[in-house]
Amino acid sequence: MTKATDPLADAAAALGDRLNMAFMGTTVTDGRGRLLATATGARTEMGKIGTLIDEATTRDTPLEQKLSRLGRLLVVIVLGLCGVIVLAGWLRGNGFLHMLEVGISLAIAAVPEGLPAVATMTLALGMARMARMGALVRRLSAVETLGSTTVICTDKTGTLTENEMTVSVLVVDGRRVDVTGAGYSPTGTFQVAGKSVEPRSDAPLALALRIGALCNDAKVERTGGRETVLGDPTEAALIVAAEKAGMDRAALDQEYPRLAEVPFDSTSKRMVTVHRTPRGAPSPTSKARPPRCSQRALVGHGRTGWHRSRRTTASSGRRRTGNWPGRRCASSVWPTATCRRAPARATTPRTWCSSAWSA
Repeated sequence: MTKATDPLADAAAALGDRLNMAFMGTTVTDGRGRLLATATGARTEMGKIGTLIDEATTRDTPLEQKLSRLGRLLVVIVLGLCGVIVLAGWLRGNGFLHMLEVGISLAIAAVPEGLPAVATMTLALGMARMARMGALVRRLSAVETLGSTTVICTDKTGTLTENEMTVSVLVVDGRRVDVTGAGYSPTGTFQVAGKSVEPRSDAPLALALRIGALCNDAKVERTGGRETVLGDPTEAALIVAAEKAGMDRAALDQEYPRLAEVPFDSTSKRMVTVHRTPRGAPSPTSKARPPRCSQRALVGHGRTGWHRSRRTTASSGRRRTGNWPGRRCASSVWPTATCRRAPARATTPRTWCSSAWSA
C-alpha cells in the first residue's frame, strides 16, 4: 500500500481508501517520512478493535442451539403425554394423586439425560479423527465449527511460507556464484563451480554485495538467537548476503554515509540512494525492475545474456536484482523464497534489478 500526503476528497472514506493515513500497527517497508499522531490509545483504529472484542458476547454454537431446541420440544411433548395419561387414568376411576405421581415419574423417565454425554462423545471422536489428520483442536466446540466450514480463506505468508528470502545465486562478470545458507543467518559461503571464493578479494562480487547493502532500508535485528526483519524481506536477504561476505551494515553506513534518497514507487519502479565514498565523491545506487536495467547499460553482461539468464531464473520462481557500476553490468542477484512445507512456485515471477552508477 502506497501512502500519500494529498488531502482526500471524501472525508468519510473507508479505512482502506484513506491513503494519507497510517494506522497503528502498520509496518513501513520503503521510504521515509514524518507522521502526525491524530489519535492514541482506544481512539485509534486498533484500539477500537480491542474495544469491540471486549464488548463481544459469546454465543451458543449451532449444535448447542439445536440441542436446546430439541430439549424444549421434548419437554413440551412429555408434559403433553403425561397430562393425557393423568387425565385418562383419573377418568377411569383411579385416584388423582396416584395418577399425578405416575405422570411425574413418566416425565422424569422421559428426559434424555444421556443426550449431552452422547454429544460430547461424538465431538471427542471428531477431535481424535482430526488429530490423526494433523489438526490439533483445543476446544470441543471448535470441532463442530470446523465440521461446518466449507471455505477457508488464509494468507499465504506465515502459513504456507515463512516470509523469508535468501540470496542463493549471483551472476558476476558472466560467472555463476552459488551462495550457501538459508534464512537470515549470516552463515554461508560463496562458490564458483564448486570451489569457494573470497568475496572481499573479488572486486566485482564485493561491489555487487556492497551495493545491495547500501541501497537498502531494511534492518535485521538478532536477539536471543532469533532474527527479526524490519522492512522488505528481499532487502533483508541482500543485507544477509553482504554479511556472509564479512561486510557489516553499520560499518558500511559509516564508510559510505547516505546523502540523499529517492524512495521506491510504482511509477518509477526504482529506488535511488546517494552515498559519499571514502574519497569524498558522491556515488548513487539504485534498485529497479529489469526493463529499467536493460534500457540503460547492459554492455559487459550483454543484453542477450541478461535476458537468457532472466528467463532461466524466472522458470525456477526466483526474484531477481541486477547491479552494475558506471555503464557496465556487473552482476545480478537472485533471492529465493523459503517455505515451511514446499518451495513456493511463482506462476508470475516478479523480477527486480538493483543498479549503481559510479560518480
